[in-house]
Amino acid sequence: MSQIDVRFGMRIKERISLDDLAARIGKVLNCTFGQSDDRRDAWDVRVAEVLCLRLMITYWPQDDAWEEGREYTFTLSGMSIELRPWESTSRINLTDWMLAKLQLLDSAEWYLPSVEELRAEVLKTDTSKT
Repeated sequence: MSQIDVRFGMRIKERISLDDLAARIGKVLNCTFGQSDDRRDAWDVRVAEVLCLRLMITYWPQDDAWEEGREYTFTLSGMSIELRPWESTSRINLTDWMLAKLQLLDSAEWYLPSVEELRAEVLKTDTSKT
């Protein structure tokens, strides 16, 4: 049987708690986010399942204890629940569609990270481990 790899991912910068953002996005997407019980989720993450997709909300940086009022970069991503990438026969990227929906129904501040933003995070992560 063929499998379709469905994915999306976007970000927002906010001064809000992870649980408050998860509740807000849950209302927009008509789902409920909860704590992950997957041991592979090393970071603080909230998850939901909707339309055969696993949705995840997490934040950056997770270098210290949570600081009330600090601005964090939150990531909302989704991927097929039953996906085995090696068996995928095609890929559907819902990022543009989901971004437009969130900008319309939640906040115009949702965005796609630039290559420079991603590169800076990788460099910061690499140098902080040495």
